[in-house]
Amino acid sequence: MNVLITTSILPPEVGGPATYVPLLAEELALRGHQITLIAPQIHRISLQDENKHYRIIYYQRAQYIRYINYLIELIRALSKILSEGKKNDLLYSNGLDLAASIGARILRKPIVIKVVGDPAWEFSYNRGLTKHNLEEFQQERGLQINFIKWLFHLPFKKADKIILPGYQHFKFLQEWGIPSEKIIVIYNAPSPPKSRLELAANIRNMQGFNLFMAGRLIPLKRIDQVIDLVSTIEDVNLIIAGEGPLRESLAKKVDKLGLQSRVHLLGSISKELVWSLLCDYAQVLIINSVYETFPNIVLEALTCGVPVISTKVGGINEIIQDRNNGILIPLDNPQCLADAIQLLKSDEVLRHKLAIQALQSSKIFNVDTMVLKTEKILLGVIN
Repeated sequence: MNVLITTSILPPEVGGPATYVPLLAEELALRGHQITLIAPQIHRISLQDENKHYRIIYYQRAQYIRYINYLIELIRALSKILSEGKKNDLLYSNGLDLAASIGARILRKPIVIKVVGDPAWEFSYNRGLTKHNLEEFQQERGLQINFIKWLFHLPFKKADKIILPGYQHFKFLQEWGIPSEKIIVIYNAPSPPKSRLELAANIRNMQGFNLFMAGRLIPLKRIDQVIDLVSTIEDVNLIIAGEGPLRESLAKKVDKLGLQSRVHLLGSISKELVWSLLCDYAQVLIINSVYETFPNIVLEALTCGVPVISTKVGGINEIIQDRNNGILIPLDNPQCLADAIQLLKSDEVLRHKLAIQALQSSKIFNVDTMVLKTEKILLGVIN
């Protein structure tokens, strides 16, 4: 089959789709399918140089005014989708859902969408249009909010199939009017790189208890709270991998708190470096998000035997069992997060136990199973 996959981010960006999409594209291509990706060109570094088995079509990001940018990028993405889509049997959207949905309708092609959150809520929350958490947002009403919900949920209603990475989000899709028979749950899976990178000396020689965070630098990740906590706990270091609109404000906070030697913002980094940091640096992965669906970085941490401290939100509950392979904390409770960090910092026996269980629990998430189930769904939609 010929598949056109759309995604909002690719490496060297850090985030779920940037991990999942190249992995799936490569595995499907190796099974004999023709795969093309469409993504925004965020960096000059091109993933195209690193692979031989699938194509990547980039379009330029817009750099004007916030809402104008969205419209311009929608048009640019749609143009690429219409150009490439007619050569393919179906579209598989992992971001750019609205453009992909419009393109599929115009081209009369089937479309499968992977849903990893509520884009209406993320759009509203990150722009300060709502203060509610994901569950509260489902009940929120108003002219502007209603329009945003309609716009972002419309592609899901038009899709032939919806793939979810976990069961926690199932109820929301049903509330949005999507029939349960359209929804398929396929767990994500970690895929370690063939090689890792040697860490820089300043990271390799850091003394103290080492925390790690990775993902988009956006408000719902609550990274600023973690930086504040690091300033109150002695001998704790924090490395943050990822890029996003909060990069500048987080860097200013680090400077203001005098944490330049203990907190490092690395920006966009390679998959190999992420795994090196997890396996050779991190003693704990921190997730302080308002909501997560089924984060790949958690699966990767477990595969490296790294315990996870996370807010008890969304699909995290399907991966982390409290005091088994990590510690779950309530949302909006910085003191509980501080206590959890202090506990694992001081209790080496508990930390070792959680690390062993982390490694064991990662084994149920298998790449071959993920790819085979996805391939079956895509072929079924075509047929």
